[in-house]
Amino acid sequence: YKLKGRNYSKPFIVLIPDIYALQAFNFSHSYLDTLKEKAASLWPGPNSIVLPIESGESLAFRIPNHPDLIALMTKTGPLISTSVNPSNKAPAVSIEQAMAYFGDNISLYLDEGKLANPPSSVYKYDRETFVRLR
Repeated sequence: YKLKGRNYSKPFIVLIPDIYALQAFNFSHSYLDTLKEKAASLWPGPNSIVLPIESGESLAFRIPNHPDLIALMTKTGPLISTSVNPSNKAPAVSIEQAMAYFGDNISLYLDEGKLANPPSSVYKYDRETFVRLR
């Protein structure tokens, strides 16, 4: 939060390698089977789904369409994700721009070439339908 200058009331997105990684957040297997069927057109991909968690709060989850990242998460578990920018600035589209934003405050940069991906879409799931939030 400090590095991005992000408000603490705005949670980050949780990346997961597959839908059953949500069991770590106490979702039942039957709930996940239903969600898997309904989310097939959204995951994997640039879509986050807001789900209620046990505390009564909600978190946004995403299964990225990036095989190397999926492989990493099968070893590490879920990862926290955010766009590559300070709050109120446009997301970085190159490693040079990311380095200009964050400099030595980031210990590892991976050059994926020029990025032109728009921000992910965000949906809320209410056990029946998906409501697009962004």
